[in-house]
Amino acid sequence: MAAVEHGRIVCESIRDAGYWGPVGIDAFQFTDTRGASCIRLCHDINARWTMGRLALCMERFRGSREIAVWLHVSPDEAAQISLHGENAVRNDAVADVRILMTGCRSPGLQFASVLLIGETKHRIQRFLNSAGYTVDIPD
Repeated sequence: MAAVEHGRIVCESIRDAGYWGPVGIDAFQFTDTRGASCIRLCHDINARWTMGRLALCMERFRGSREIAVWLHVSPDEAAQISLHGENAVRNDAVADVRILMTGCRSPGLQFASVLLIGETKHRIQRFLNSAGYTVDIPD
C-alpha cells in the first residue's frame, strides 16, 4: 500500500527531525482535469490527534454488526446521557445501547463526546429519545 509506506517515511523523517507525539497525515484520492484517478499521499501533516485516528480507535469497541453514533454535546448533556444509560440498564429499558464517554474531563470544557453503540440506528434513536434528546441520525 503506497500511502502506508509513504506515511511511514514521513513519520520517520519528522521523528529524525526531533518531533515526538501524535501525528496524522491527510491523503486523498481525486480525479484530475483529464479524468485520470490520482492519489495525493501527503496533503497535510497534523502534529496532533486527528478525528480520523479517533474514529479508527473507536472501531475496536464496535462489533461487526453494530453501528456507532458519536455525539458532541455539552459536558452536562454527556453526564445526563451517561446517567440515563445507567438507569436504563438497571430498569432493563433500551439496555441494548452501550455508552462510552470519549471526551476529556477537565474544567472549562465547552464540549464533551459520547459514543453510542447499538445493533441498529433505530435502537440508538430510541435510547436518545428516551433520554429526552431529539437527534436525527442520518443513514
